[in-house]
Amino acid sequence: MSRRITIYSLSLFVLSGCASWEEEHRQAVALAAAHQWNKTIEQHHTQPTASGPKWQLPTEQAEIYVDYLEQLQDPETLLQVADVQACSLNPLTRSFVIHQQSPELVERQRQKTAKTVNVEQRGDTVTIIFGDCQNGELNGPVTALFTDDYYSKTEYFSGETKISGRIDGFFKNGQLHGEARVISIDRSNLGGSWRESTTLKIGVFDNGAQVGSHVTITGEGETQVITVSQALQDNYVRMNSWMSGQPNTRFHMLNGEIEGWLEFASSVLKDEPQCYRQGEKQLAHVYCYQVAPQIEQLMPIEAAAELPRLSSFDGIDDKPVTAASATAAAAATEKASHNSKPTPSAKWRIPQIGKINWLSLPNYKQLNSARAADYMPRLQQILADNIVQYLTPTAGNSCVLDDDTKSYLLYQLNQTDYATKRAKQRQRGMVYSDGQPKLSVTKGTCENGNLIGEFVVTYTYPQKFEMSSYRTSPDIYGRIEGSFVDGKLHGEVLKTWLTQQQPGTMAPSEVTTSLSVYLNGLRDGDEIQVIAIPQSRSTRLIKVTPYPEQRELAEIWLNGKRQLSSMLRHGVNDGFVTYHDPSLNIPPQCFRDGVQQNDNDYCEQISVNN
Repeated sequence: MSRRITIYSLSLFVLSGCASWEEEHRQAVALAAAHQWNKTIEQHHTQPTASGPKWQLPTEQAEIYVDYLEQLQDPETLLQVADVQACSLNPLTRSFVIHQQSPELVERQRQKTAKTVNVEQRGDTVTIIFGDCQNGELNGPVTALFTDDYYSKTEYFSGETKISGRIDGFFKNGQLHGEARVISIDRSNLGGSWRESTTLKIGVFDNGAQVGSHVTITGEGETQVITVSQALQDNYVRMNSWMSGQPNTRFHMLNGEIEGWLEFASSVLKDEPQCYRQGEKQLAHVYCYQVAPQIEQLMPIEAAAELPRLSSFDGIDDKPVTAASATAAAAATEKASHNSKPTPSAKWRIPQIGKINWLSLPNYKQLNSARAADYMPRLQQILADNIVQYLTPTAGNSCVLDDDTKSYLLYQLNQTDYATKRAKQRQRGMVYSDGQPKLSVTKGTCENGNLIGEFVVTYTYPQKFEMSSYRTSPDIYGRIEGSFVDGKLHGEVLKTWLTQQQPGTMAPSEVTTSLSVYLNGLRDGDEIQVIAIPQSRSTRLIKVTPYPEQRELAEIWLNGKRQLSSMLRHGVNDGFVTYHDPSLNIPPQCFRDGVQQNDNDYCEQISVNN
């Protein structure tokens, strides 16, 4: 009987609620389709290609180029000139000097944008500083200055653009043939007021065609955009861009037009790729699903080793350019120029960081530390200087370091204490995953896996952190200098590191620098850390004071105001946590081994003992 009642009631539900059931069915089908779409997009978004992972610099040469351009000091001074030579160029050569392209490609691009942008050419100039100029063509090593002035008008804005630039590179029969570097300053008033930006480019050409990886950097700091173009088979070019050090877009071009997917690295936009065919955006994505697999498997076209490189072009960074430096360029010897040669000594690149000139710190007396007057000016000076250059690894000693030495360098703890700290944090739900580090010993003596005496080491490693639903995934880039005695840190230690968060993370990127003193591997006296948070222009200061039984008191200031203090042991709260902001009105809280207590007995007891 009960079975009949169940079936009967179900039949009534289906018959009486048919419209509702159909709507639920439709929503279920749509949800399943959306899930499959998201799964497909995610696989496409993360699937490695013939040239490696999608959202990394595609080649070692690209990394070298990025490092080289980011370290180029005051590039605008290279646009000065002292001597010139008379030279009348034909249209082909003139176009390669100004645009690094043939006149046909330049005209094709202008026609493509003519529907939306009306461009009126106001004039251009080319000044040859050095080069073999005959019959309107350039050959061999060339240094030239150029200008390009035009007026643009669209439905929404209009204005003038003035470009002044310099090219150093190798030509053959009027076309670029070999490595070339371009520096240009773009001044425009398209938005109603004059604005200026600097663009740096470098790459190799073969009879006018791009080969290998080319790098373009525009702007700096938070507005910096890095674009890497990679020549592929069948006349394709792969384009990747980074904005403010973070992956941004990825797409392919065929004959100067976007072809296939335009993808976004952002966790917000990655599920909305756009599909293009011969530069035209497609409403349906069927075409891109058809062509994408073949495009992704196209192999890069490498730059031939015999093509001339800028490392043989002496004098390209002279300021200003003189006839003497041009003569040196003519020799084109194989001797490397320290200032101009992109060298592979750096093993990794540091993300770009804007100038830090907005720190807000407490006065020295508030810190109640004998070391504040010495430490604070030094820490502020480090953050005010060029952090990217400071953290960039340089050529040094080849060292194989043991695990304890690596642990001291990365975490200022020996391997055993470091493992104990991470295990205790994991027990309390704080899960750190520290990836495999890379280290470069710039200064120091290595023996049997140990560093002896004074050292300077740069390093990088990926890290993940999870605590309940809170997650971060930074890459750490750091530099530490100090001394080792008997395999342990001993003496003053200066450490600076960038915590570069990945897209979609729940925390901002930070730059931290700290000073402390160690005796036989243990911290002795106060450590002071200054943390700059560029995204919010905030400043955090932490003073860490060691106590017996491996405890330490961390006191924290935010933008000059004291926020809280906490006693810690093995990386978890073990003692009072005190909130100093009166607006919070929170009484001190007592913790034991990372667990909050119902009373203060334990904390009062250890306070007496300490």
